[in-house]
Amino acid sequence: MSTDGLSLEDKQTEALALGREYLGVENGHIERADEAAGIHEVVVSVGGPATLFRPGETLNRATTYCRRTMDADSPVALADAPEEGWAEDPAYEEHGLACYLGAPIFVRGESYGTVCFVDETARENSFEAGEKAFVELLARLLGRELAATRYETELTDAHKRRGTLVEAAPDAILLVEADAAEITDVNEAATSLTGYDSVDLEGMTVSDLHPTQGREQCRRLLEGLAAAGDTTSTLPDGGQLEFRTADGDRVPIEMSASTVELSDGRYIQAIVRDISERVRRERELARERELFAYSQQLASVGGWEYDCRTGVLYWTDEVCRIHGVDETFTPTVEDALSFYHPEDRSDIRVANDRAIEDGEPYDLELRIVTADDDLRWVRVQGRPTREDGDTVRLRGTFQDITERKERERQLRLRTRAMDEAGVGISIADATEPDAPLVYVNDAFTDLTGYDREYAVGANCRFLQGPETDEAAVDVIRDAIEHEETRTTELLNYRADGTPFWNELTVTPVADSTGETSHFIGIQRNVTSRKRRERLVGVLNRVLRHNLRNDMNVVAGLGETIAATADDDVADRAEMMVETARDLIRVSEKAKTVETALRDDPAPRPFDVVEVVDETIAELRETHPEATIRCELPGGSQVTVAVVPPDDDGRVTVEVRDDGPGLPAMETRVLRQASESPVDHGSSFGLWMVNWLVTEMGGEVDVAAEDETTVTIALQQGGRDDAPRGSAVTEAALGDDPNSWDW
Repeated sequence: MSTDGLSLEDKQTEALALGREYLGVENGHIERADEAAGIHEVVVSVGGPATLFRPGETLNRATTYCRRTMDADSPVALADAPEEGWAEDPAYEEHGLACYLGAPIFVRGESYGTVCFVDETARENSFEAGEKAFVELLARLLGRELAATRYETELTDAHKRRGTLVEAAPDAILLVEADAAEITDVNEAATSLTGYDSVDLEGMTVSDLHPTQGREQCRRLLEGLAAAGDTTSTLPDGGQLEFRTADGDRVPIEMSASTVELSDGRYIQAIVRDISERVRRERELARERELFAYSQQLASVGGWEYDCRTGVLYWTDEVCRIHGVDETFTPTVEDALSFYHPEDRSDIRVANDRAIEDGEPYDLELRIVTADDDLRWVRVQGRPTREDGDTVRLRGTFQDITERKERERQLRLRTRAMDEAGVGISIADATEPDAPLVYVNDAFTDLTGYDREYAVGANCRFLQGPETDEAAVDVIRDAIEHEETRTTELLNYRADGTPFWNELTVTPVADSTGETSHFIGIQRNVTSRKRRERLVGVLNRVLRHNLRNDMNVVAGLGETIAATADDDVADRAEMMVETARDLIRVSEKAKTVETALRDDPAPRPFDVVEVVDETIAELRETHPEATIRCELPGGSQVTVAVVPPDDDGRVTVEVRDDGPGLPAMETRVLRQASESPVDHGSSFGLWMVNWLVTEMGGEVDVAAEDETTVTIALQQGGRDDAPRGSAVTEAALGDDPNSWDW
């Protein structure tokens, strides 16, 4: 790398050959990355098949190992990519390289690309630390050489550009010998500014261009500017910096200077700009600029000024706009006071009197009524200017803060709503390590037993305890990590150690830049519900277990009696056995339904025609003695029918039979969706249909006259808004939502 006789390409080639030999791999190459275009270009390549990484070849960045190297900003080594979990990486799938060792190349601190050594054959052993260090060192040396080459190119280009820019620059440029202050070179703009031609200027000193009375100041100023690399338009004494032209005129200038070390000595390069127009405008606008600068310093809003000696009041255009008057409006003091709300008028009078008499500034938030009868809140500031102990002038700002006041009102309302909410609310700072709480409401302290002093500043995990399920905690961690809204139920602990079930919802809140700044937690105590669910589940399982066991005993006894008794007793025993078996089957059905409802799978769409067709086939197989007629869309006579979707997107399934019909008691119970100790159904087959259909947001209807028709209406396609679990629809509750069974 330090050999002067080698070109950059020769150095790169020999370095790659050395690395290829040292590492014992098939190929070594350098890739230059264009991350914006998503490509890598092969700059130099040594070794390997002719088809492997040819110089000039463009690679898709997504299919290179080098993208991982650049993302890591450190070497990446793979001795056997498939065995190390890279079999499905796009780079391995595209190139089939089992062996890879690469390091990022940086040029002047910026990412350039990578130097890589690859082989299609895996290595028996992993790359050693020395081998990784070799490639990293090589990457640094290559980066240094690239930087040097780039610097030489840029330096040549800079010289060319500098010459062009100096001549074309609109400002005067003078090159001055530092010790003698003699002008040695100028551009065309310098001759135009001074009125001297280039020959005359190059024989003068820089002091010759300044007025006689300021030459010594100008000389010291030039040296100071050169030393600091600074710019100024004023002399050390505060006067205007000027050039004297060939015809004797004085031109106000702005000058900057810097020191230049050339081969024949030290020079000062001075850049001079004619600011005559700017000085003229500044003098014309001195009063306005002073006023607006003061206003901007305070609040960047409209400004006003009152001359205590003349009684003249001045408003800027913005102050006029806030008052709802034309910009040409010339206010008097009484005009200005009349705009204030009657209840606030005395406050501004007192403030102005104190400012004038005692020199006391003020900052008030008051109400005004505009010329359009619009009520606005304003912030008015006043500051007195005093001379010889007397206030000669009042200056201030005038700001419309109506929107801010409204936001503050809404914020107070929201804060009060959060403070008084019936659920626990907490806010955590997402920008701080460990996301500490910054707010909790009263319901949170009541629910947890922890006071605000303890909770604020701590992470909410202090509510966890020995029996808290880690899987539920992982749901919240995942929500925070992915900045998503999630809800879970955790076993938490109050300050006194009492456990309670907490239904926690975590929601991210973004700031004005779109970045998540806070997380809001909503806590609900669901201990009672969880206890009821568990008690009901236990009771259900115990009852079902006892029912099944006792009915098995009854059935066994019945079978024994039927086998040993005479005909009449045997017949009754058989009836007892069959009844017991029916109850056992009911128990098993209840178990199946409980399992299905407990699992609570997500709804998904089915082809109703296929479901009906398969169901009819099963019924015909299990009940060959029955006659079942079925017509799907496209036929004429319907016994089991699927009606195409209506305007509301509902699919209807109708089932009819010509048997004895559904008993009136069963029909009434199903339509009312309730039972009582007096009116109750004999089986829960239709109940189960009703539960499942209404759970999916559908409806069930029964018509029982000469025959029984059961109509099931289902929503076409998947529905995210279908009622689930605790969301019981009106159709599911029926006419009596307060019935004992619900």
